[in-house]
Amino acid sequence: MWAGGLISTAHARRLWEAMPLTLPALIEHAPDLVGTFVPSKGVRERAATFATPDAPWWSRLVALASAEAGARVEQQPIVAQYSAAVSAIARERPLVLILEDLHWVDSASSGLLFHLSREAARSRMLILGTYRPDEVAVSRGETQHPLADILSELKRRHGDIWLDLGELAAAEGRHFVEAYLDTQHNRLGAGFREALFDRTGGHALFTVELVREMQERGDVRRDEHGQWIDGPTINWNTLPAKVEGAIEKRIQRLEQALRSILTIASVEGETFIAEVVARVLQVQERSLVQRLSQELDKQHRLVTAHILAWLGSQRLSLYRFRHQLFQQYVYHSLTEMERAYLHEAVGSVLEAIYGEQTEPIAVQLARHFEQAGLTEKAVTYLLQAGRRAARLSANQEAIGHVTKGLALLEGLPDTPERAQTELELQIAQGTALRVTKGHGTAEVEHTYSRAGQLSQQVYAGETARILPILFGRWAHYFVRAEYRTAYQLCQERAVAQEQAEEAIAIATKQGLASLLAWATIFQGWALATQGQGEAGIAQIRQGLAALRATETADFRTNHLTLLAEAYQTVGEPEAGLAALAEAAALVEKTEERFREAEIYRLKGELLLKVEGAGRSLGVVEEMQDAESPEGCFLTAIEIARRQAGKSLELRATVSLGRLWRQQGKKDQARRMLAEIYGWFTEGFDTVDLQQAKALLQELST
Repeated sequence: MWAGGLISTAHARRLWEAMPLTLPALIEHAPDLVGTFVPSKGVRERAATFATPDAPWWSRLVALASAEAGARVEQQPIVAQYSAAVSAIARERPLVLILEDLHWVDSASSGLLFHLSREAARSRMLILGTYRPDEVAVSRGETQHPLADILSELKRRHGDIWLDLGELAAAEGRHFVEAYLDTQHNRLGAGFREALFDRTGGHALFTVELVREMQERGDVRRDEHGQWIDGPTINWNTLPAKVEGAIEKRIQRLEQALRSILTIASVEGETFIAEVVARVLQVQERSLVQRLSQELDKQHRLVTAHILAWLGSQRLSLYRFRHQLFQQYVYHSLTEMERAYLHEAVGSVLEAIYGEQTEPIAVQLARHFEQAGLTEKAVTYLLQAGRRAARLSANQEAIGHVTKGLALLEGLPDTPERAQTELELQIAQGTALRVTKGHGTAEVEHTYSRAGQLSQQVYAGETARILPILFGRWAHYFVRAEYRTAYQLCQERAVAQEQAEEAIAIATKQGLASLLAWATIFQGWALATQGQGEAGIAQIRQGLAALRATETADFRTNHLTLLAEAYQTVGEPEAGLAALAEAAALVEKTEERFREAEIYRLKGELLLKVEGAGRSLGVVEEMQDAESPEGCFLTAIEIARRQAGKSLELRATVSLGRLWRQQGKKDQARRMLAEIYGWFTEGFDTVDLQQAKALLQELST
């Protein structure tokens, strides 16, 4: 065993040192095993290294080795003698018996296991056995697996003696992946290791075979020092032959009805909803849940129950494949045509179940309809997913969804409907880009320019419809200080006011209450930024009241932030802080977080004005950390980083840098500002980056 690598040198030495105890016990209590199950020559050679010639057991061993092997030993004496031998050893020293791969046992071996378990109950003996439950669950012809009965009896006699190693897979599996990779010199990074664990779950066979195949096909290769490194491309989708064969064996022995269940489940994904599978197969939901739980989970161990959720009165029974590779094998066994039909069926059932509440599963629906070849529906759900991600300040995710939607649109014919959808995608992308890249970047300019072209095609210049685009374009040119371009017919910021006035007139005429309120708010903000603070505040409050009347809650955090900015312009920081307190409460209530970082930055600026004026904090005394502008700026930076909003992080860092400069922390401020400023590669003529550059220069002197 040691020569074959099955045990370590330390284990081999321990066994060798135990022979003065184990060999006499074998000869005295189980002599019939010598020459039948234990080679007599090997036993005698090892015994000769320590036995004394006058020892009775040695004389008996010599006699056994000299005699010819007799008739086949009966089963009962073998069981009794084996048990007697190990019990004798356990009386002298605590004994651990490790029995691996018990799923291969025959009836005779299972009888021995039961006999040993009875001995273990009254001696210093611990028996550890491993087996694959899915193998034991399968009958052998007309009879039950030999281990099944013995396991039931052992549980009845000894209680809860079963440990499901699958439940330990996350921690132990990750440790195995790390340990196995490091058996060879390598420079495989954390990304590769994480991807390997995600793919194999730490399953020993899957991990070893996948790594071996990747080495053979060059996905990982040796560098000039002989260390394994990532190759230029890595194919995670091709299953090694041994892995595929092992999975194929488990799937193919299922009856057709169970395979059909797994097929639909694999189309939905690694995690799937039992009620969806039932509706696609047109079977009773309760019956299907029973088959999943009793047969595919407990018996065949291919899936496992995940969580039970509710969507209104609709029960959602979520299961997941026990291993990602099970789902991959079943899914890839389908032809392209089969997948298309099944993706459409699954997507349609999900639509029916979720009704008007599809937003949380919009990404999933987009995938199903894309695979089904229904591009228009896929794009619609990608747009929905992008808007939701942006509202939750997952801006990079939003950009990903929208970008994919735009790519899919390229394959559709040029129709008014296509133009309408692209316009909405461009607007959504512009909003997310402004947060992540900044208002003044070339990507923002390109996005809003394209949106402007589309708006002329779709809306023929109706200002009431294109106000978000006009604002986006105006903001882009304004932060770049390109005032003439910002509005060629008016002076600098007047564009926002005049466009808002036009929108107000149209909205009033057409009875568009929400649009009228929006336009009123933006007009008020434009007035405030031009020095007409009181009039602007009145307009914003009028618009907010109108939105309350229509029960419109979307983007209210943004509108309250604009109100706080307006109060800042007229020197009323307490009123501005009250508006921000309301906005912060709405963030927690609605999860509308795209202005959260700016809320905290403005809060810090207004708190500085309160302190500078030497006035009481008044209404803001109830706000957390109200006494700390620095804390507000740090929170704003943390939120911006979490949301990948680099422009917001820059703005908050500038505010903090100015405060630290006043506090004498110039070096600390310079390092922090230089780090975020160095991230940008364009837009250096924008107001935010110009202010950052100027502050850096001040901090460096």
